[in-house]
Amino acid sequence: MEGYTATTAEDGLEALVRLTDSTFALIITELKMPRMDGMALLREIELRRLPSAVVVLTGRGSIETAVEAIRRDAFDYLTKPVDPQRLLQLIPKVLEAQRIRSALQTIRIPAADSEPRINRMVGRSPRMVEVFDLIERVAPARASVLITGESGTGKELVARAMHGLSPRSAHAFVSVNSAALPPDLLENELFGHERGAFTGAAIRKEGCFELAHQGTLFLDEVADMSLATQAKLLRVLEGHPYRRLGGTREITVDVRVVAATNRGIDRVLEEGRLRQDLYFRLSTVEIHLPPLRERGEDFALLVRAFLSESSRANGKPVSRIGPAAMDRLLRYPWPGNVRQLRNAIEHAVILSTGDTISVEDLPLGVREPGRAAGGSDGIYLHTIDEMERRLIAVALARFPTRTQAAEALGVSPRTLYNKIRRYALLARDGRADVTPPPSSETDVVREARRLDSLFRLA
Repeated sequence: MEGYTATTAEDGLEALVRLTDSTFALIITELKMPRMDGMALLREIELRRLPSAVVVLTGRGSIETAVEAIRRDAFDYLTKPVDPQRLLQLIPKVLEAQRIRSALQTIRIPAADSEPRINRMVGRSPRMVEVFDLIERVAPARASVLITGESGTGKELVARAMHGLSPRSAHAFVSVNSAALPPDLLENELFGHERGAFTGAAIRKEGCFELAHQGTLFLDEVADMSLATQAKLLRVLEGHPYRRLGGTREITVDVRVVAATNRGIDRVLEEGRLRQDLYFRLSTVEIHLPPLRERGEDFALLVRAFLSESSRANGKPVSRIGPAAMDRLLRYPWPGNVRQLRNAIEHAVILSTGDTISVEDLPLGVREPGRAAGGSDGIYLHTIDEMERRLIAVALARFPTRTQAAEALGVSPRTLYNKIRRYALLARDGRADVTPPPSSETDVVREARRLDSLFRLA
C-alpha cells in the first residue's frame, strides 16, 4: 500500500534461496526462526557481500542479540510488537542511507602515506545522511566550501571525501592547520618564498597554493588566521595572482579551497576575528558536522569500525567489546567527539589481553569520569611533562645504563641526560634518582604501556 514491492520467506534458509535469485534493497528479518535463524542469515549476507540493508526484529528481552546483529552490519533493529508507523518511517531512511553509503564506498582518497585507501566515513543518522548527500552533490563543483563543527567531528575527512569524489581527485590534496603556525610562517607556508628572501632561505620554496594546483587546498581553523593573512587569502580566492615572498613573478593557480573552523561563525564575525567578505567567499556551500552526542544511531557503527581498524593496525585479535565496557562507552559524554572515541578504542585495543575489551582496558577518564583531572573531557590526566618524567624514571629503573635507557626511549644519551637534569632525577651522588622503583619488570612494562597509551590520547 505504501508503494514498495515486498517478498516474504518462511525462514532464513528460504530467504537465502530468494537472495540467490534476486536482489533486494532491504531485508527485514526475525532473529528466531527454524532451520536458519536471523544471525546465521546475517553471517551469510556478510560473507556473500550482498548489497542489501538489514533491519532485525527482536523481543524486548533480546536487546543484546540485537546489538550483536548491529555488529554484523544490520542497519537497525525494531522491538516487537512492531509499530507500523515506526517501520514506515524507518524504511525510506534505510534506503536513502544505503544509496549514499554505496556511493561513498567507492571513494578513493590519498592517505597520509600516499597510498590509496577507502574513505572510512560511517553514519546512518539522519543528520549524517544529509552530510553524505551534500558531499555527493557538492564534490563535482568548483565552489569553495566551509565545514563547521566541534573539534574531533571529522572536518578534514569530509574535505578529503569531497576531493576524492571530485574531478580533481587525481591531483594533490594539501592540508594546512592555520592555528598551528604564527602569521609570518603561515604566509610562507601558503605562498612560498624565493631563495635569499630572508636569512636562512637557502632554496626556493613553493607554497601550498602551488602544491595544490588543480587539486584541493584544505585550510583548517581558518578563523585563527591573522586579518592580514585573511586579506591576502581573499585576493587569491577572487582570482588575483600573487607572488612568493621575495619574488617578482606573478603566479596564478587553479585551486579549490575547502576551509574549516570549530568556532561559532556568528561569534567570530561579531568579534571581528573572521573577515565578513572572506566568510562569504569561503561559504558558497556550508556543511555543518553534528557532534557525536547528536549521532546516537551512529555510535555502535563507529565503535565497530574503530575496533576493526585498531585491531588490524596494532596486530591484535580483538573483535568484541564486553557488555560492561560498552555500557561505559554509551554513558560517557564524548566531548572530544569522534576523534576521542577513536583514540579510546585504540587505547582499549592496545591494552587488551584477549579478544574482548573489558572495562579495565578503557581509558581512566572513560571508565571513571569523576577521577579525570585537568578537564571534563577525561583525557588530560597528566601534563605532558609529568608523563615524560615518569616514563624516563621507569626506563632508568629498568635498564642498568643510561645509554640503554636512552635507546629504549628513542632519544640520544645527551638528550636523556638533559631531561634527567630538567626533571631533577639525579640523586646527590649523581646517579639517577628513581625511588621508589617499580617492584618488578612486569610493573615496569605495565606502567610503560599505560603511560604510552595516555601519551597517545593526549
